Amino acid sequence: MNKFEEFKAKGNNCFKQGQYNEAVECYKEAIKQDPTNPVGYSNCAMALIKLDNFDSASQMCKRGLFYVNDTNDANKKIAEKLKWRLDVCTENMKDGLIPVEIFEVDKLPEQYRDL
Repeated sequence: MNKFEEFKAKGNNCFKQGQYNEAVECYKEAIKQDPTNPVGYSNCAMALIKLDNFDSASQMCKRGLFYVNDTNDANKKIAEKLKWRLDVCTENMKDGLIPVEIFEVDKLPEQYRDL
């Protein structure tokens, strides 16, 4: 088993036990071993999603998608996972936005004219 697979397996074990922070660290180590393997990014993104860290998870998904090559079924499957996880991140980040009302004014109040 190569180093990438070792760290990925450790990350998977941590993930299964609900130790998501530890899983993230293991997956990051796996990524260091093979930065072109999209599986490391995908697994790390899922652990980050479990931690509600949608911004970092989104970045992991985008990096993983950069390395996906759709020429075989395994890559197509990982691409689907990364795209789904990116959608989850996007939706959850939208949920955190606060709507702001915008009002039209006919005349700018005096105290704001010099701003």
